[in-house]
Amino acid sequence: YGYPSYGAAICAKNSTVEMYDCIVEGNGTEDSTDEDREAAYSIFYIWSTDFTAVNMDFINNGDAPEKGFYDSAAIWLYPDDMNILIDGCNFENNNTEIIFNTGMTDSIDLRVLKTTFKNNKSTVYTGKYVSSGYFEACTFANNRLSEEYYSFYIHPRDTLTFRDCDMGDSDYND
Repeated sequence: YGYPSYGAAICAKNSTVEMYDCIVEGNGTEDSTDEDREAAYSIFYIWSTDFTAVNMDFINNGDAPEKGFYDSAAIWLYPDDMNILIDGCNFENNNTEIIFNTGMTDSIDLRVLKTTFKNNKSTVYTGKYVSSGYFEACTFANNRLSEEYYSFYIHPRDTLTFRDCDMGDSDYND
C-alpha cells in the first residue's frame, strides 16, 4: 500500500486477501540494515481488509529487539470492519511480540480453526473491540513469553470463544 514500515511480507488496505497452501518464512520485522529506513512493524499488516489464510505455515518470522510491546506482530489488524479466517495453519518458531494484534481495531470477526501455535516467543492474541473471536480445535504447545505479558490479552469489550482447544504446556498469565 505504500507504508514502508508496515508489513514485511504483505501490507493490504481496503482489499480482500486470500492465501492458500503458502509458506511465510524468515520475514523479519527488524531486518533492515539501512539506518534511514524504518523496519516493518509486522509480517502482515491488514488494514480494513478481509483476510483468509488456509493451510499455511508461518514459521521462523520476526525478530524485533528494538520495538516495544504492541509494535511487533505476525498479523496486525487495523482499524475496523474485517472478517479474518485462519484455518488449518501452523504458527511455529515466530519471535514477534504478538501473533494477532487487534489492539487498535473496531468490529472484527476473527475465526481461527484447526491451527497450531508451537514454540513461539509471542503473545498469541491481544485485542480490543473484537466483536466475535472464535478459536476452535486449536493447539497451543511450548509457547514461551518474555516479560510479564499475557498469552491472551482480552479487553473487556472483546468476545472470545475457545472450543475443543488444547492449551498445552505454554506459559500463561492470568
